[in-house]
Amino acid sequence: MEAMNSDNQISDVAYRDTPISSQLTNESSRKDGVIPEYQSPNTSANNINGEDASNSHDGDAGTLKKFKRCDKDWVLDATYSTVREALDVINRERIWSKRTTSECDLGDRHLYRCNKVKARAKVQCSSGLYILYHNNSTSASIYRSKIDHNHDTLSERTQQVEKTVIDAIAKHVADGLRRKQIINRLHENKLAVPTKTQMNNLYNGFKQQIHGPPTVFLSELIAILNEHSTVPEDWNQAFVLDYKTTEENNIRFDFVVSSKKLLSNSIGKELFAADTTYKILWEGFPVAPIGTVDKDRHFHLTAMCVSTTEREEDFTFFFQTIKDTIFKIFNGVLEPKIILCDACKAISNAFLAVFGDQCLVLMCWFHVKKAVRKNIGHYFPKEMHQSVLDDIDCLQLSLSPQIFEIASKLFLQKYAAHAEFVSYFEYEWLQQFRNWYEGAAGKCPSTNNALESFNRYLKDERT
Repeated sequence: MEAMNSDNQISDVAYRDTPISSQLTNESSRKDGVIPEYQSPNTSANNINGEDASNSHDGDAGTLKKFKRCDKDWVLDATYSTVREALDVINRERIWSKRTTSECDLGDRHLYRCNKVKARAKVQCSSGLYILYHNNSTSASIYRSKIDHNHDTLSERTQQVEKTVIDAIAKHVADGLRRKQIINRLHENKLAVPTKTQMNNLYNGFKQQIHGPPTVFLSELIAILNEHSTVPEDWNQAFVLDYKTTEENNIRFDFVVSSKKLLSNSIGKELFAADTTYKILWEGFPVAPIGTVDKDRHFHLTAMCVSTTEREEDFTFFFQTIKDTIFKIFNGVLEPKIILCDACKAISNAFLAVFGDQCLVLMCWFHVKKAVRKNIGHYFPKEMHQSVLDDIDCLQLSLSPQIFEIASKLFLQKYAAHAEFVSYFEYEWLQQFRNWYEGAAGKCPSTNNALESFNRYLKDERT
């Protein structure tokens, strides 16, 4: 992890020359104190939809059709008053073919590829664009990749990566650049970009040469955590707030990293947000960023937390550690009133246990709609899907608990003939996770998009 020296950066206390093992899982390794591979749960308390946990927390995941995420930098080209106008622009260029569609918090994204290369070709043209169909209007925006077309040079590529390209990648890895940054540098220098598989192999190989194999013993991790546990004078210097480890049955650990500046920024804030994200640490363990959200819907990091599991006791340790450290350093009392998260009982229960049952748990509206869209096919024929989703959209616009209560009853009455759906919707979204409507908490955001954007930034720019 990177050194934390500003508002939204990460500490390097867990990422040293001996990163945590994601390879050794056998019994002998446990006895020797090697930290075992992280196993992502398929179904758990924080995963009500039965999705794989590694995909269930990031809002960028497509729900209409899954596809590999494109490592491109997008820039807004233009916004048009209607979708038809945007489509006319693309059709006039005569070089774009639709690839797939995904859903994001702002609307549906229709991704297009350069059709000067066959769709089944392993190496595609680096250029691309997508149309964003806005949720809240009839307008549409075209976003284009920063990278120019290179389909004319693809035929010159060979199966092997040229030595000049390999040397350039090695230098960029040594300089601390990430995969996406390296790809952009190769384009800038007019060098042939390897395939995704080749790039991953080269990047991971050079990274391992620099940092060593991904293996670490628990004693080594404890030594690193102890080394960084002293509260520094520098307000921007990262340190370990607290940690706990155990070797009973299975090796487990939890630790919290922050700085005095980040902690002080959270004092007096009412709205907190928490989530679990993946693919940040080389070892695969989940990382839980915890922070505050302001009225402009910007996320401000308070602490980064790492653990081997995602249980309620882990998040209880995280929240309690942050609360106790703020009192210890600043003699301040952390009294948040609201937690915004997805359908994760481990997070919400832990928050209530530490800060009190009077706190309000907000459910991210984006995750509600995503879950309903995924399950709607089990309860309704295809021709009814859109009308049901439209009704749920209207239900979400309720401006007070009283309006939401009345609207919910009318909604259930309307679809009473579909008993299985009524049972599912009432239990999941009116009992278990209820506060996803606009009036649930006044002017607070209805989605966890600020934190999701922070997670995406970590993956795109910092890992």
